[in-house]
Amino acid sequence: SIAVLIASVFVVHGFGAKSVAALGGTVAGLVIVGGLGAIALAAARMSGFTGEETIFVSVATEGRLDVARLALASVIVGSLGALVDMSVGQSSTAFELASVDPELRGRALYLSALRVGRDHIGSLINTLALAYFGGALPLIVLLSLNFQPLAVALNSEEMIESILTVIVASIGLVVAVPVTTALAVALAGARRECSVS
Repeated sequence: SIAVLIASVFVVHGFGAKSVAALGGTVAGLVIVGGLGAIALAAARMSGFTGEETIFVSVATEGRLDVARLALASVIVGSLGALVDMSVGQSSTAFELASVDPELRGRALYLSALRVGRDHIGSLINTLALAYFGGALPLIVLLSLNFQPLAVALNSEEMIESILTVIVASIGLVVAVPVTTALAVALAGARRECSVS
């Protein structure tokens, strides 16, 4: 995932201080997502068999593929886009604020950029939830038809994985914002000092 991040951030956004700050914040969020995802999936005793595809993969690999780890990889990869989006936006915000107001530095710049980040977090969590529950839509429709008891449907691996992914990715986003902002503020300050001297 980190190799994919490095390639995607630098190819799409170029190599520069903004990209470095965004990559640092994304990696911090990704570490949290990986750790919490592993803990959450283990605590929920997820087998990884969320649908027909995982059964076919298991059969095709003659059981050599650890399907539970595949579920963790799914959680991690599922959070990458939101983490990159958040970190790039946050880094750009800090650099833009620094360029618009040369007097805005340090703590004041950090707090100003962080206020924007808080709004962005809410929007991205909403996007994540809608995307993952959209993937579980057939199960949600079955719930509305009373095809299965609510307790059974909510305990399905597909639903649990969607819920855990949204929660874990949201926590990763909450961590990525202040880390990215701090890195961007530090790099924007260093860039300003270099240009002055």
